[in-house]
Amino acid sequence: MIAKSKSITPEVILQGLKDNDPRIITYYYHDLRDQAYAYICAIFGRDRLDLLEDLFSDAFIKLQEKIQTGRYEHQNLNAFALGIIKNMFLNARKKKAREISYPPEDLSDLIDEAWDPILVSVMEPAEILQPYHLKSWYLQLSTKERLILILRAKDWPHKEIAEYLDLAPGSVRNIFMRLSKQAKELSLKRLAS
Repeated sequence: MIAKSKSITPEVILQGLKDNDPRIITYYYHDLRDQAYAYICAIFGRDRLDLLEDLFSDAFIKLQEKIQTGRYEHQNLNAFALGIIKNMFLNARKKKAREISYPPEDLSDLIDEAWDPILVSVMEPAEILQPYHLKSWYLQLSTKERLILILRAKDWPHKEIAEYLDLAPGSVRNIFMRLSKQAKELSLKRLAS
């Protein structure tokens, strides 16, 4: 392992990564890992460091691939590397949150009781004050429509909802937009009366 010295500049590291120099790769891997832990702890706290542990190697490989394929055009190697790590960390956190809140096999309770937070997620702040007038509308929706609202309220992307429900992503997006528009129109009628 290379001892930390002034001769190890970002330019030397970048060239070592381009050349696949094992000493530079090992040095930078450990140095970047320490920086990444400090960076993620400073921004997000110590919870979920297990995710960083799981993804750091993949992030480092991704960094190497970008450098070796010429897709690195930045002035600051560490900022670029930490950006990759941060983005992968955020994606892993979102994925973990979705796994935790993944709908149970029996969705009937979830579908019947979830109407309030879902409607809140598709309405404007002024409309949130009285969402209960929409309950009868929500209860008339199909199971598929309710699930789309529920999963969007849990921050699932259209693509993942489409995969889960075996639909096209465009169909999910269109259904969600139609339902959002209906909920807003019903709320506006309610506010006007």
